[in-house]
This record gives sequence, structure tokens and C-alpha cells, in this order.
Amino acid sequence: MGLSIAHIGPIIINSGAHIGRYCRIHVGVNIGTELGFNDHAPIIGNNVFISPGVKVFGSIKIEDDVVIGANAVVNKSILEKNICVAGVPAKKISERGRRNIPQEKELVEEFERIFIR
Repeated sequence: MGLSIAHIGPIIINSGAHIGRYCRIHVGVNIGTELGFNDHAPIIGNNVFISPGVKVFGSIKIEDDVVIGANAVVNKSILEKNICVAGVPAKKISERGRRNIPQEKELVEEFERIFIR
């Protein structure tokens, strides 16, 4: 199994971007360069889960097994493996990355604990 495009719809990936093995990319994702530079594109590690609406841009690196939450904007490198990031700009919200994705119920409870206080 290799790259997985999860939905039909617009996904924009700059030709200079590098995407690792076993990544999953959802609808509305934009992977682009740093403004004004055609060759400053992201390097995305293996087994990265990119949720719907995510924007990743610039000369940055995303480590292996990272989960990027819906509509996040990633404009800085994510150098820690197996974590979850979300937000605008994206920041670490959980130690649970792609290697240990929890059951849906646990994920909802963690989301509520972090964002709904």
C-alpha cells in the first residue's frame, strides 16, 4: 500500500514537494511552496495522515507518523515523530500519532478535554 487519496475533490500538491510512503491525504489539502520561491516545498515523512482542509507550505519537514488535524495550517517544521498537531498555526496537541491512533470515542474525549473546557 502506498499513498492514499481519501476523497474525490480538490487537492493541490506542488511539484517540488516530497511525500513519504503510506501517507493519507484528504480533500481540500494544499501542499505548497514558500511565497516567492518555487523550490521551497515541504518534505513530508512516511505514514503521515493529512486531514481535510490542511494547508502545508514552505521549506519545512514533517516527521514520520504525524497526524495533522482538519483545517490546520502547518508553516513550521514538525520534528517530533508520532504526534498529532492541529490549529492555525499548527501546534502539538497530543502524543498520539499515526502509530497509535485511538478508538474514535477516546479521540473525541481527548478533543473535548483540550478544546472544550
